[in-house]
Amino acid sequence: MPPEETWPNGFAGDALQRLLVPRSRFRARLTLGVRLHTQKESLMTNDILTQSPADSSLAQHLLVMAFGVAQTSVLCTAAQLGLADHVKDGPKSVAALAEATGTHPSTLTRLMGVLAHLGLFVETAPGQFTCTPLGALLQTDAPQSVRHFAMLMGGEWYGPTWPHLAQSVRTGTSAFESVFGMNVYSYLPQHPAALAVFQQTMSDLSADEGLAVRDAYDFARCHTVVDVGGVSSWVGIFWRQCRREATCISSSVFW
Repeated sequence: MPPEETWPNGFAGDALQRLLVPRSRFRARLTLGVRLHTQKESLMTNDILTQSPADSSLAQHLLVMAFGVAQTSVLCTAAQLGLADHVKDGPKSVAALAEATGTHPSTLTRLMGVLAHLGLFVETAPGQFTCTPLGALLQTDAPQSVRHFAMLMGGEWYGPTWPHLAQSVRTGTSAFESVFGMNVYSYLPQHPAALAVFQQTMSDLSADEGLAVRDAYDFARCHTVVDVGGVSSWVGIFWRQCRREATCISSSVFW
């Protein structure tokens, strides 16, 4: 097979777009039941599970699941480049996005096409894109932002461990330790950039959890609450809300 750079019309990029979201009756839906902007019909998980085994949609659904590693990489790349942040104030051309992100315009065009197929961006005019409501969740300051989570899932230290899952299942040993020669708690302090993404991801996820805990429990009768292993954003949001309702609460956090 000839090297990728000699394939006609960027075959690899075209194949990625076709595999991510096949067209016509083979279009698949995200496994969490999210309706994609490019689809006219949605297929709920329960419907898939009750269809005949001979139905080709079952195979198509499984193919999309197997290709999830590519979708994760696409999401991670979009998050790392901050594409959603760059279109926060309105549509931008690929040329403008390429200049802002220091990327190759032609390759970025293909990436934007994939993101549009996934329902994260929409092409408002030829070569011009903006976020959909789903894609806006990749903005850094969006409520319930998942930007850092996407960066974590596709990160250079998190992603490489998954191909070693079979080894872990067979031996009961840590895939992470087999790849990096140390556990994650030793690795992160030695890699500040990875640690920063991990901590921000935990903070983003914990913020919503803190609000759920606040709403589910009556803290008005409490005098002191201790959070073991707390994170800064969870503490900030949670305690601000609790103290509006019970100003006598004092808190302690053990990191």
